[in-house]
Amino acid sequence: MPKKIAVFILITFIAINFIGCGESFRKKFIRKPQHEPKPEEMIISPRDYSKQELPSDELYKMYYAYWKAWHLELMDIFIAGKSKKKIVNCFDQAILNLNRLSELLDNQEKIASLNNYINKLSSLEGEFDTKNIAIVSMGRMRDEARRLFINIQKDFSFSKISKYLK
Repeated sequence: MPKKIAVFILITFIAINFIGCGESFRKKFIRKPQHEPKPEEMIISPRDYSKQELPSDELYKMYYAYWKAWHLELMDIFIAGKSKKKIVNCFDQAILNLNRLSELLDNQEKIASLNNYINKLSSLEGEFDTKNIAIVSMGRMRDEARRLFINIQKDFSFSKISKYLK
């Protein structure tokens, strides 16, 4: 008799659970319909991207930072011994940015001095480009590039050149 009562209570309990949560039980096993994402509205606001001229002091700082980054990368590449193409690219970019710096200068002495450094860097690039570089020569070239870096940084920092800008 106690088994029959326990089975009856168990069946009653299960029936009450199914009746009370029948809808949620059904929802659990029915796949929900997939909704297509709503297309986003494009917000169009025209902007004027015409060439804006920066003052010469800001241009000088910008080109000086570019030159410095390329020259530092050049010295790092000499240490790491990367590809010849990468070294030539670093030389070209450093020279390009030094030329841009010289265009911003107003004093002929400073322009001549900077052109002297540009010529030294160009001759170093030419030497690198024409010779079959040995490890000893790479070390000498790295030291020469380091000397040029220090001298240019000493002579053409913005604090020393700001009065000679156009």
